[in-house]
Amino acid sequence: MRKTLFIICSLVFLNISAQELTIIEQNYDKALVKAKKENKLLLIDFYTTWCLPCKKLEKAIFRNKTYNKYLADNFILLHYNAEDDKTYNLSKKYHINSYPTNVVLTNDGYLLNRKQGYSGKTAKKLFTAVSKFTNESLKLF
Repeated sequence: MRKTLFIICSLVFLNISAQELTIIEQNYDKALVKAKKENKLLLIDFYTTWCLPCKKLEKAIFRNKTYNKYLADNFILLHYNAEDDKTYNLSKKYHINSYPTNVVLTNDGYLLNRKQGYSGKTAKKLFTAVSKFTNESLKLF
């Protein structure tokens, strides 16, 4: 009985303490401040409303609680509609010309890494590609 209670309490604690990915929509300044405050990298997901692979990436990775918890420890996500890039001009700054494109910045705004396109026919293959990209970025930091 004690062992069962311990397992239940452990699972509840892990579920409560598990951090979720912070997703900020279209506000670069807010995302950078949050990344600096939490000492995390800034992952910018450049997308468009008409891009089907962008929608798949968002649903499969960024909005999926299982996968986004993997990213939550080290990243703040800026979900950035490149068609509505009137304030920060990030698409021009980072030379974004295809979608989806993801860039990783330090919390001071310096470019560390970038990846274009959609990698994976399944969620598992996509997660493997995202994991490889984010791990490379962490090593560069």
